[in-house]
Amino acid sequence: MPVWRLLAFVSVDWSSWGGLNEALRLYIEYLLKNPNVLRLVLRQLTYLVVSMRQKLLAIPGKLYSRLGPERFPREAAQECEMCIHEVLEELSKFPECVEPNWLDKLEEKEV
Repeated sequence: MPVWRLLAFVSVDWSSWGGLNEALRLYIEYLLKNPNVLRLVLRQLTYLVVSMRQKLLAIPGKLYSRLGPERFPREAAQECEMCIHEVLEELSKFPECVEPNWLDKLEEKEV
């Protein structure tokens, strides 16, 4: 199953459905029973994340070169770059967040 389908599945507003836990459980069982599909999903997700990271990091340089130093000064480019790095730092914590008791582990690291 393509990763876009997985993302579409996860992004659906399930609050009115009530069957989110059951649907996720069934989907996870499907992935675990089909290791080739799971590998494909992981490969596609990796490609998506790497591609997104590269495009995010290119934003300040593109804006600076397109708008010029008068409309997008170097300081603004540096601030934009810093914001993007903060977002990528948060995303880098994602693997820790999917482990059981991830919130407890995160709080222990911060203390």
